[in-house]
Amino acid sequence: MKITSKNILLKFCCVILISIVLGFAILFSLSISKDSEITFQNFINSYTSKDIEQANKYLLNISIPNINHVFDNVLSQSDNESKMEIISEIQNMMFNIDYEILSSKTFFNSSTLKIRFTYYDIAKHIINFFKNDPSFPDDENKYEIFLESLKSTKYKFSSILDIQLSKKIISGI
Repeated sequence: MKITSKNILLKFCCVILISIVLGFAILFSLSISKDSEITFQNFINSYTSKDIEQANKYLLNISIPNINHVFDNVLSQSDNESKMEIISEIQNMMFNIDYEILSSKTFFNSSTLKIRFTYYDIAKHIINFFKNDPSFPDDENKYEIFLESLKSTKYKFSSILDIQLSKKIISGI
């Protein structure tokens, strides 16, 4: 009888120790997962607030193309005011990104976030705009019509991405 009670006590102590170790492991993984979500949210916030330098730190210096150069040939015939309005509207659309974190999985020092991005499909809007009405009058209203169409576009695109974030441990020299 004494042997059985010692075995039960030993098993009970082992269960308690295993529970404590698992509790610490879960707590550690949740804290890393939260850090990964915060890091991702910082990137998105800096991107959508147009703080490109800060966003580029998160993207390892991958920069966004300069819209002025991309549309310079297309808008060369318009006056500067119309050109700047169109460029600023396109920039605003580029920076208008909605996201939703669908899930977060953590394993030791890395997290995988499943995120749904929703953003304007500017290329589809431009192609469909000119495809639907290729014959513009030669007056100055064509850029105003294009600007109004940009402001009211309904072309959105949604994609789900798995983003893996890892925490790097830097040791002192």
